[in-house]
Amino acid sequence: MTIFEFSRKVIGKPYKLCSPDGYDCLSLIREYLEAQGVEFPAEYAGYSTTQYDFLYIKHPGRAMLLFQSLLDDILEEKKVSAIETGDVLWLKSERGQFPGILAGNSSVLVVLDTVVALAPLQGYEIRKVWRVL
Repeated sequence: MTIFEFSRKVIGKPYKLCSPDGYDCLSLIREYLEAQGVEFPAEYAGYSTTQYDFLYIKHPGRAMLLFQSLLDDILEEKKVSAIETGDVLWLKSERGQFPGILAGNSSVLVVLDTVVALAPLQGYEIRKVWRVL
């Protein structure tokens, strides 16, 4: 599934933490990677997906570091200067740090406060880049 097909499937879906009825950062990236054929572990560093969600509620900074570590283990890190459409990005903005997917045309697929959306990449600092092997 291309990033364009995936984007059409998820854009406009609601943000819902710990819910199968919407997306949070983890579920968006997990579903995208699984659509690319990446085996996303059911458990990582002793946390299942559900346990990760609860870790995020209590300790968001720790949860995000754990998420970055997971991405380091299952994807290939690339230089920020070498980004390509479909890459998973770690972004920083005034809202904090979180993952997104480079969707092309200088836009990024992200989970915003209420919905999955395309946002201009210009509004974010790219901290890390990973590519599906």
